[in-house]
Amino acid sequence: MVKVKLLEDEQEYLLSKIRFLGKRVRVVEGDYLKKRMLEASRKALERYGVGQGMVSEEASG
Repeated sequence: MVKVKLLEDEQEYLLSKIRFLGKRVRVVEGDYLKKRMLEASRKALERYGVGQGMVSEEASG
């Protein structure tokens, strides 16, 4: 496990790096980052038509 502490205005930068890593990263703390990762995964699934309706807030924790 890797723990990262950062300023609030650096969250979008970190999010872009997390998205690049894809499934190899799981956000376990930080409501904002969890929400943004869920949004990004939904958009990607919609874009490629994979797993319609499989990603839900309940599944994310």
